[in-house]
Amino acid sequence: MESQLLKEWTEEERKEAVKVILLEQLEEKFDFVPGSIKDKLHTIQDTDILRYLSKKIIKAATLEDFEDCLEKAKQQQSQ
Repeated sequence: MESQLLKEWTEEERKEAVKVILLEQLEEKFDFVPGSIKDKLHTIQDTDILRYLSKKIIKAATLEDFEDCLEKAKQQQSQ
């Protein structure tokens, strides 16, 4: 039986891994990702929002488009 602490740790590790992948995808698509976007992305804690953002990377034509989606996601998280 897994302890609650182990489950929480595993979930946090998973979120951090997803964030690393998202940043790598952004860097691959746009060549450069400003620190402000990296910082905002690291504040997202909801896995559903991280999933949403992964889809938005594919659809974003510009880094600014993605940043708009990121802002909306951050607002959604704070509600």
